[in-house]
Amino acid sequence: ALGYPIVAAMGYHVYSWNYMFLMTSIVLLVTRIHIFIFVIESPRFYLIKNDVETAKKSFKALAALTKANLDFDKIDIVDAGKTKERDQSIKQQLKELRRY
Repeated sequence: ALGYPIVAAMGYHVYSWNYMFLMTSIVLLVTRIHIFIFVIESPRFYLIKNDVETAKKSFKALAALTKANLDFDKIDIVDAGKTKERDQSIKQQLKELRRY
């Protein structure tokens, strides 16, 4: 929502396309840096990679974020390690995403 006014303001004040490219890159970097710092990785990602402990940590972080009252001592990941191969190709992931 704020992208167009920011780019229009930069275009009004910056006349060279080289500096315009540099300015938009800096704005993009500043506005997207929070994604790499604050966004929690999905527990499903860790379960696909058979990393159960990190998946539980991710569940705890998401529960704290949503203020859910969950007892993590009673939660057990049953399927982890029982499947032979959990790695999915991109094609398989897209098929599964379309299914949902």
